[in-house]
Amino acid sequence: MIKRREWTDREWEHCLNCFALSRTTQEAVTRHRRRYKRRTEQSIRAKFTTEGLSIVDSLAKSLEGDEIEETLENTKLRSEIALLRKDLSDTKLHAISGQKIMDFIHDLKNAKFKTRPDWLKGAKKKAATLGIPVLFLSDLHFDELVDPEQISDMNMFNHDIAIKRIKYAFEKAVDLLINHMQKPSYEGIVIPLGGDLLSGNIHEELSETNEAPVLQSAIDLTEIMVQGIKGMADVFGKVFVPCVIGNHGRIHKKPRAKNRAKDNYEWLVYHNIAKAFVNDDRVTFYIPESTDALFSIYGLNFLLSHGDQFKGGSGISGMFTPLMLGFSRKQKKQQAVGKPFDIMMIAHWHQYIHTESIIVNGSVKGYDEFASMHNFPYERPKQALFIVHPKLGVTYRVPIICDAYDGVPMAEYKKKAEIL
Repeated sequence: MIKRREWTDREWEHCLNCFALSRTTQEAVTRHRRRYKRRTEQSIRAKFTTEGLSIVDSLAKSLEGDEIEETLENTKLRSEIALLRKDLSDTKLHAISGQKIMDFIHDLKNAKFKTRPDWLKGAKKKAATLGIPVLFLSDLHFDELVDPEQISDMNMFNHDIAIKRIKYAFEKAVDLLINHMQKPSYEGIVIPLGGDLLSGNIHEELSETNEAPVLQSAIDLTEIMVQGIKGMADVFGKVFVPCVIGNHGRIHKKPRAKNRAKDNYEWLVYHNIAKAFVNDDRVTFYIPESTDALFSIYGLNFLLSHGDQFKGGSGISGMFTPLMLGFSRKQKKQQAVGKPFDIMMIAHWHQYIHTESIIVNGSVKGYDEFASMHNFPYERPKQALFIVHPKLGVTYRVPIICDAYDGVPMAEYKKKAEIL
C-alpha cells in the first residue's frame, strides 16, 4: 500500500494521474515521486535566482512543494514591504523640502542674471578708492558633522557651528575692510563662491552622518547666504557673485563630464540665491554652466574653479605639484582660445595659500576625520580676503579665521596642532 499521509496533496494527485495513465508499479511510482521532488526543488531555486533572491539548500530539502511555494510568496511579500517602507520614509523625509524647492524654482526660468557688471572695469572709480575687495567663500560643507572625539579635539563642526562661522566670515570681512582701514572707499565687493557649499551624499559615510537631507540643507544654506549677501550690498553698495560647483554637491556617485554643473545641487542653490536678488540692481550673479568662471577686476583676469580636477599631492611637495601642473594646463587651454588669466582661484584642498598667481582657499568646516586619517597638516577654518587695487593689483591679503568668534587664542590651537 502506498502511504498517502507521507505525501502532499499535489504530489499524490500528480502521481495518481501518472499511475492511472501508465499503470506503473508501486516502485515506478516511488521513483517518479523522487524525480518529481527533484524537479520541484530545482524549479524553486531557479525561480528564486531569477527574482534576485537566494534560498538555503537545507530549507529547500526540508520543505514539501506546497510549503516551498508558500515560503517563496512570503519572502517576496517581505521584500516588497521593506521597499515600500523605505520609499515611505524617504517621502516623509523630503516632503517639506520638496515643497520648498518647488516654491524656490517657481518662475525661475523667467529670471535673467547678468554676467559681469561694468563697475568691475573701474569706469567710475575715484582717485581715493582703495579698490574692490574680494571675499572668497568655499568648502562650507554645510550640515556635515565632525566629531571632536575622533580627531583628538582638533575641531568640532555641525549645523549650528556652520551658521556661526558663515555669519562671522561676512561680519569679520566688513569689520576688517571698514573699521580697520583709513578712509575706506570701495566701488563694490566681489564674493566668489567656489563650490562644496554642501557635503552631499557622494560617500555612504556622509549620507549616514550628515545632520540633514541634502535638499533641506540646500534650503537652509540658501537663506543664510541671501542674508549675508544682502548685508554686504547694504555696506558696499554693489556685489558681484561668480559661482562654480564643487565635487561634493554632485547628484551622481562618480564624477561626470556631461552636464557636470547642472547635475549638482549647488547649481540649484546658486540660482535660488540669485533669484532672491532679481529685483535688486546692486547684486549681480555669474553662474556658468562650465566648471570654470572667468572675470576681470580692473583688467586683472581671474579664473575661478573648484580644484578637484587636480590630482595628487601626497609627495613631499604636497599640493604644489598638482597645483602647478593644473595651472599650466588651464593656462595653455585658455591661451589657445585667446582668454588667458592672471590669477587662478581654487578651493577643494582646505588649505589657505596665496601666491602671486594662485589663490587656494581654506574651508569653513576645518579639520576633519578624513584629514586626520591621512595625516594632513592641521589648519584652522579660513576664508581668503584681499583687495584688488586699480593700479597695484592684489593688495591687503588677510585670511579670515572663521572660528575666531569663540575667543580661543592662537596659542591654544598651536598646542593642538603639535599633538597631531
